[in-house]
Amino acid sequence: MAIVINGTGTIAGVSATGITTAPTNATDSTKLPLAGGTMTGNIAHAGDFTIDTGGDILLDADGAEIRLLDAGSDFGKFFNDAAGGDGNFVIKSQNDDKDIIFQGKDGSSTIEAMRIDMSAGGKVGIGTTSPVFPLEVKTTGSTAAQVGISNTGTGEAVLYFDASNGDFSGSDYAWIGQQNDLSLEITTGLLSNAPIIFKTNDATRARIDNDGLKFGSDTAAANALDDYEEGTFTPAASGGASSVAGTYTKVGRLVTCNGTLTFPSQTNSGRATVEGLPFTSLNVDHGFTGTIRYTDYNPRQLMIHGDPNSTGFGLYEVDYGSAVTQTSWTEISGKRFDFNLMYFV
Repeated sequence: MAIVINGTGTIAGVSATGITTAPTNATDSTKLPLAGGTMTGNIAHAGDFTIDTGGDILLDADGAEIRLLDAGSDFGKFFNDAAGGDGNFVIKSQNDDKDIIFQGKDGSSTIEAMRIDMSAGGKVGIGTTSPVFPLEVKTTGSTAAQVGISNTGTGEAVLYFDASNGDFSGSDYAWIGQQNDLSLEITTGLLSNAPIIFKTNDATRARIDNDGLKFGSDTAAANALDDYEEGTFTPAASGGASSVAGTYTKVGRLVTCNGTLTFPSQTNSGRATVEGLPFTSLNVDHGFTGTIRYTDYNPRQLMIHGDPNSTGFGLYEVDYGSAVTQTSWTEISGKRFDFNLMYFV
């Protein structure tokens, strides 16, 4: 169906019963022709105007604009921003600082689903009539304000950030996302010198960079916590031992070890040493020390002294009021020892 006006001028009002017959001639001003011709005039009608067709309604404007007016004032338009229909489809609010609002029905209630605030530079508000940010989601009461990013396939669900040039390419952007294995990844991408910083009250509490974890405002590589692990090791004695076991915890450069071993009965007068620590000790002159709990020994106190740059330690006797001497295997023959020590690597 086509609605056509032949000639110029204004078509007079049509009765509320609608158009039921074709005009008697091409210049009949009381009815709208239903076929053929070219529209060169205007339609003016005091009441509602209804177009009811069994097919589609096509609006073909060679001027590329469909304009919406109220009492002669232009308040909005749809248009093609390039000639020949090859441009972008544009929806434009014509009034200064007036918004584009999307409304709908939630049950029987009219709701505002989204607003583009033209007085705020085109900021988008969902649940708010005055968005502060380029995109703001707002709820009221006890309802959580939520934004969801999902992926029902095998890929990631990711939120990207680019505060450099906004092209989201190269090595100058970051992201946070859930991997397909459900792990959460926070990364600065390929940036080699960009840390992840944690702040409260606008003060840095911790940062993670290429050196590891640092606390406060400290950025020194030497102070980074870059390792944590737990494990087991098997202590060994130069004079032989049984029932050996050991555990360790390594936090950064600090290693804490606990172990137990039982020495066999022997007459070896050589220096008693234990080997097999999980990491080589720091190469410093003073070495390291530790404590020993022993069974069936004389009142003298045993102590540990670890050699620098090694994975072992020696056993020493402390004779209070006298001296510290190296312990021989003969002196600890058949004894069980539980030890604890800490050292740096």
